Amino acid sequence: FEDPEDWWTRRPARSVENIMSTGMDCLTRPIMSSAINGAILTALDGSRANPQGFATYTAFIYTYNILQCPMEQAQGRRSAWHNFTSAAILGGAGVHSGKIGIMLVPTQYYMFRPRGHQAAVGALSYGLLAMGMAALQGKPL
Repeated sequence: FEDPEDWWTRRPARSVENIMSTGMDCLTRPIMSSAINGAILTALDGSRANPQGFATYTAFIYTYNILQCPMEQAQGRRSAWHNFTSAAILGGAGVHSGKIGIMLVPTQYYMFRPRGHQAAVGALSYGLLAMGMAALQGKPL
């Protein structure tokens, strides 16, 4: 573009109704898939095969999905970085609160480390796993 302000005029116009409908779609669309995946993970995890385990898995997957939606709306496209960011937020918060462990990292590595360090490693491991899975599904960076 010749004019630096010209990029603004070429963006698609978004009405308030369009933004509200996509916002509600972001909240309702992942409900069924989160419940199905929560049931699958609960069945695979023999130690937590109970209603509380199902609710935990379902809530985690649902939150992961709805965290991606505002990023996709803001950029207007899907990206593997959205998966990384969503999983890193949830992974870091979960490790920091002690609700989940750090996967793919030996317990001896983080057992005696400060909790902030554990949260950073948890965020990185969960974020990279989600980004890798998104890349395998063909999402662009």
